Formats: sequence, structure tokens, C-alpha cells
Amino acid sequence: MCRVLLVLSAIALQACGSSDAARQGDSSGPIEWKPPEKECPRYKELHDGDGFELRTYEAAEWAMTTVGKEHEPIAALFAGIGNLVSYFAGANEANQTIEGTVPFVQAFHLPFHEHGGHHHRKHGRDGDPPHHRRHRQHDYVFALYIPRDLQGKAPKPSNGTNVRLVKTSEYSVAVRSFSGFPKPWKVLRELRSLWRALEDSESDIRFHREVFFLASYSPPQQLRHRHTEVVVPVDLQRTEDVFSYI
Repeated sequence: MCRVLLVLSAIALQACGSSDAARQGDSSGPIEWKPPEKECPRYKELHDGDGFELRTYEAAEWAMTTVGKEHEPIAALFAGIGNLVSYFAGANEANQTIEGTVPFVQAFHLPFHEHGGHHHRKHGRDGDPPHHRRHRQHDYVFALYIPRDLQGKAPKPSNGTNVRLVKTSEYSVAVRSFSGFPKPWKVLRELRSLWRALEDSESDIRFHREVFFLASYSPPQQLRHRHTEVVVPVDLQRTEDVFSYI
């Protein structure tokens, strides 16, 4: 969990900066989020209420980059952003500038003792994690959606960009949205709130605790009306496919 907190701190630092304006932006009044102007991956909304959304995302192509686990979190974050931005800015075989998309996604792996494995409400709130299994550190994984008009025909990344194109199958997730900057305490609070909402749901939803995604829709310079989501895979469709890419 310490490693997760360090990475979240890096994200918050990159997003917030240290200006008074940024701090004021985070502490502003009620947030009225507007849908982003940039293109987003398509999904079907299955449920919205009780503290979470259920979505099924279409099969799609993403640009992904992996940064080695030996890097410090802030260095990994900037490297991941730099790799993806370079690809979209023309570091590809066609020298093509690609229209930017949202969200910027990062995958987080949790220590096994923290998440307790798969969750199914009929088998108790947390399950019984096997104590012999050790948590191992994972590389950092970041991703951006390929625009719809380039799906299936996006130019290959140039050599040395450390970016790969990945096609995901249809998959389902539970989502909880929040405003302000993604400070570590806030992200973990929203993640646990999402877990509790799923546990308390009348629908018997099986979900995964070993990984979650942080989806950021707002650029660093945006101080107000920010939108971020914590995302957890659920077993409605082929969510196991998602794990093979991270």
C-alpha cells in the first residue's frame, strides 16, 4: 500500500502543482462537471445509483506504455505521460499527429493482504486471503484511448517510444466519480467507498480487489470542475481479459 500511496502522491503533485490557485481550485464549492470535449471510449451504462455506476465498455484499441518498477513514482508518471504524448504528437511510423483523448488511465495493483482477493457477497465481506502469498511489485502501466476514426488502423509507434497498441475485448467495470484533485487520501477513500457500495448492493456483484484504475479526465492546468474516476473490474463480461494487458 505504501507504493500505491507514493504513486498517488506523484499524480496529485503533477496535477496540483504548488500554487495557491491550485489549492483554491481544489477547495471550491459544488462541482458541476461537464462532459469532456475530447473523445472518450464508448460504453453502455447498466446502472447509476447507490454510490456507483456499472458500465460495459466496447472492444477498443488503446495506446499503452509501461515504465519499470525500479523508477520512483513521480519519475514513472512523467515518463508515462511523456511516452504517450510523444506518440500522439507524431512519434509514429506515419509521423501523424493524433487528436488527444480522455481519460488518462493508470493501473494500480494492491497488496494481497489489502484487497483480500476476489469478492463475492455470499462469501463474506473480505474473504480469507492466503497468508503464504506475497505481494510483488508491478511495473507502472498508463494508457490513452485511440480515437474512433483510427480504431484498428492507428499508426504503429516509432521505435524507442516504449508505446504499444493493445486491443481490449468488451469488459465491464464499476465506477465511482469524484471532483477536485486526485490526492492519495481522496483516491483511497473513494475506492473503499466503491467497494462498500458494491458489497451492500442488492445485486450480487462479483468484483476484483487486486487491481483498480484511476481515470483522469481533467488536464493539470484545470483548477475547477475537475473529474476523476476510480474503476474496478467486475465479472459481468470478460473482465479477465483486462488483466492480461497490465
